Amino acid sequence: MSVFDGMKKVHPEEDPDRITLEEELTQKLTKAGILSEIDRFVAEKAAEEPWITQRQSYYESCHRTVKIHEDLLSILWKETKVETIASGARVTIIDEDKSAVFHYTDHGFMPLHSHINEQGNEDVPLDHILYIWGTVVRDRMKAVLPQCDFGPVYQSIGEASFTYTVSGKQWSDWF
Repeated sequence: MSVFDGMKKVHPEEDPDRITLEEELTQKLTKAGILSEIDRFVAEKAAEEPWITQRQSYYESCHRTVKIHEDLLSILWKETKVETIASGARVTIIDEDKSAVFHYTDHGFMPLHSHINEQGNEDVPLDHILYIWGTVVRDRMKAVLPQCDFGPVYQSIGEASFTYTVSGKQWSDWF
């Protein structure tokens, strides 16, 4: 089973009736007061923890993952260290997972939830709200971390996620 099994990229054009509502929700989320708190969080964490924006070793992938949940935004990185043993063979050791976590409720906002229309029916499920919010957050992070390259947002059950690539030190070739 692949890491991305069960995940899909959402295409709003698949259901033309939803576009207007999705655009409306995107506009509302783009104006959410919590975005300034998230901007501050990302900027402060980037200053405190260099792994968020910089390559940490020659052997690392430079990929960071951002996950969006109902009450959680997290930036994740799996730190990998490579050691050479006496025989000259290389052994890769995964040292630790690092994360920076932001809870919406800690900043006075309710957890994200599905959108309920005037008739009391759910017209946009939570999973898709997470996708829309993930798109808004990714676009804001692009502004806060312009040196990084951001990928598309993916939706899966109970979360949305995207990755970004950090730039870093270049190593000189020996020959």
